[in-house]
Amino acid sequence: MGGQKGVRRLKKENINIAIVIATKNRPYDLQNISLPAIMSQNLKPEYIVIVDDSDIRYRHINEQISISLKSSGIKVIYLENYRTPGASGAWNTAFHWLMRQNQDFFVAILDDDDYWDKQYLEKCYSEAIHNNLDMVVSGIIRYDNENSTGLKLSIPENLDVGILLWKNLHIQGSNLFLRLNLPSHHLFNRFFAIFLIISP
Repeated sequence: MGGQKGVRRLKKENINIAIVIATKNRPYDLQNISLPAIMSQNLKPEYIVIVDDSDIRYRHINEQISISLKSSGIKVIYLENYRTPGASGAWNTAFHWLMRQNQDFFVAILDDDDYWDKQYLEKCYSEAIHNNLDMVVSGIIRYDNENSTGLKLSIPENLDVGILLWKNLHIQGSNLFLRLNLPSHHLFNRFFAIFLIISP
C-alpha cells in the first residue's frame, strides 16, 4: 500500500487508531502478512480488531494468533463475525464493537493478505488531522505473478457515485482510513452502502 506525498511527522491527537482485519480461512496470511505490516508501522494503533469469518476448523488457530499479540502493547480484540457472512458483515461486527467503546476512532481496514508501507498509518492520520477529513484513500501497489516489481493502481482525485457504480476505482478495504464518529444508526447504513457499491 502506498501513502500520500509530503506529509509531516506528527504527534498524535486524542483520537485512537483501530485496525480492522476481516479474515477467512487464511491464518498463515494473517500471521505472516497483515499483522507484521501493522507491527512495523511508525505510528502504532491503539487497537487491532480481528473479525473471524472462517470455517470452524480455523477459528481456534486465528484466536491463538490474536492472543499471541497481547504482549505488543496494542489492545487486540478477537471477534467472530455475527452479522452477514463476508467482508461487509465482518467489518460491521468490528464497527459495532468499536462504537460501544464510546471513544473517537480513526479506523484503518486491512485485508488478511495485504501489507502496508511502514508509514501508512502515520501519513493517513496526518492527512486526516491536518485537512479535517473523515476519509483518506491511499494508492495501491499490486504485486502478483505478472507484476513482481509492483504495479501502481490509480485512484481518483474526487469521488463520483455514478462512476463507482460501473468502474473499478481501486478503492477497497485495505486502502480506506475512516473517521468513526457518527451515530450508529447512520454509520452502518452509510458504510454498508459504500462497501456494497465498491466491492469487486
